[in-house]
Amino acid sequence: MRRIIFTLCAASLISFFFACTGQKKTEETYSNWKGKWTRVGAEITISNVTEKFLELSFWGFSGPHIGELKGPAFFTADNKAVLDYKDEYGDKAIKFEFVLDGDKLSISVTEGDETGIFGAGVYMSGVYMKNAQPQENSEINK
Repeated sequence: MRRIIFTLCAASLISFFFACTGQKKTEETYSNWKGKWTRVGAEITISNVTEKFLELSFWGFSGPHIGELKGPAFFTADNKAVLDYKDEYGDKAIKFEFVLDGDKLSISVTEGDETGIFGAGVYMSGVYMKNAQPQENSEINK
């Protein structure tokens, strides 16, 4: 049910973001986003990138708690995208911002609070590295 509501909410935003993103992206821009991004306890896979949005799959864990999310994030610039999320009950609305900087993908919450959305202690926000699993005490996790 959560995925259906998320998909419906994302679909309703498509026309808004299509109007806001008039820049053409190159194939190099697409390839910079695509791939597997990891940090301790979480992984994001970006499998499809178009001129308007990217498709992502998030999987994270904290102890026995596991959370996941699949859906589109819409470009606001060549190196930035946003994902609007609403839980299946409509109780929580969260806006995630994705910022690509070389081999780092930073995800932050710009509106709302992601606490408890994916399970106790599971968060999508953080800094991810492309095609690498950072160590527990690495600079990335600070």
